[in-house]
Amino acid sequence: MPGASTLAFQDPRIASTVVAYTAPPFDVAALARTNKVLSVPATRLLYTMLAFDDVSTAYMALQAVAHSPVLAQHVRSLQLYRDRHRARVPLPSAFWHALQLALTALPALETLVLADMSGGPSQPAHASVLPPQAPFRLRDARIFLPWGPHLAAFLAHQPSLRTLQIEAFGGPPSSSASPSSSAAPSSIRDHLPPEEPILPNLAVFEGPLRVAHDLSASPLTHLQLCISPEPRGDPESLLPILRGKRGTLRALNIQDMPEARTADIIRMIGAACPQLLHLGSLTLPPGNRMACHAALRSFDKLRSLEFDLALWSPPPPFSLQRALVAETHTYSPTLEIVVVWLSNMRVVWTLNADSGNWEGRHEARGGW
Repeated sequence: MPGASTLAFQDPRIASTVVAYTAPPFDVAALARTNKVLSVPATRLLYTMLAFDDVSTAYMALQAVAHSPVLAQHVRSLQLYRDRHRARVPLPSAFWHALQLALTALPALETLVLADMSGGPSQPAHASVLPPQAPFRLRDARIFLPWGPHLAAFLAHQPSLRTLQIEAFGGPPSSSASPSSSAAPSSIRDHLPPEEPILPNLAVFEGPLRVAHDLSASPLTHLQLCISPEPRGDPESLLPILRGKRGTLRALNIQDMPEARTADIIRMIGAACPQLLHLGSLTLPPGNRMACHAALRSFDKLRSLEFDLALWSPPPPFSLQRALVAETHTYSPTLEIVVVWLSNMRVVWTLNADSGNWEGRHEARGGW
């Protein structure tokens, strides 16, 4: 006669509780092979998040969910990375085919990460694997595929997206691309009816400025843009985007800001969005800083600021950074945090509310 403990594991509620408190993943995999009752919640947990940096393992997992609707229904998050310690070689066509099949078979997917899937600058990743009419509705996406019509069409049909990070620059044109494909639309708007809003729930966006033009109606609270010399990528084209964000935008980061235009860009941002709590990454010129500092007076709620001093030679020592931060605080008295970016690290300066002094600490270079 089965014991009490054996009978307990026949209860699906108890089995689910046991699985929920089991870690790491290989222990969950062992539970999935224990008995049928434990197998159900264990399998569900195993496939809820698929994250891989090994191409072979990722390929097998993609094949599994592509050909098993029972497994595919559990997947909420799919995250594919490239191991930085391995050689950057082009991924085989079989991998891209498996990824394409998997993406058409995941009805519950909410998070998608395709990070640095290329084989190097001469081997762009295949954006065509993204299904324009996907069976899922994403909430979070980090897609490092070259910008083009395939990615634009995919995003056009993801109205539930709340956070989006995409590649800053488009990849080189494919040698097999036809003349008609090179002229294909690469705007999200081109793939939607005029009356349908673009990403109406998007709150966080990180990507190229030219793509942000499609997001003027999105309720963005955090925006990180890359200024480039391409059409619609110049600083002046930023203004139409900001005009509609006065009520929502709280944090703005601009990468590759032209040093000679920093003061003008700060003034332009301050006129459009004086309510910002965070502003970065300002490419501060070594001389003539007063114009930049004066432009900061437009922001009456600014709490954190980032300076990019990577081009300063030699890099400013700790004492000079403290003097620079204190100088900036004079023009922007609401500041509490100032981040100084250097070539291989960053220094975070925090205002001590009790002493009124700025205290700095070194950190490894990280993201926003």
